[in-house]
Amino acid sequence: MKLFHNFFCRDIEAQSRFYQALLGLPEDPVSRSPIYRAVSTPQFQFGFHDAAAYGLLQLGDRIPAQPATAP
Repeated sequence: MKLFHNFFCRDIEAQSRFYQALLGLPEDPVSRSPIYRAVSTPQFQFGFHDAAAYGLLQLGDRIPAQPATAP
């Protein structure tokens, strides 16, 4: 069974590059779209959604009121 874990991100390109470098994994080109990037292995996939995906996934009521900032 493949494990999927997805994040909503302000910059899916930067997140994808960060996890590619951190985990030493390539981008999954099959999953790529204008609002989604992923890195994966046969066992798991880390996915990164652009904010535009909230509406597509019918999660518009979960859009954060204030953008989170890093410490």
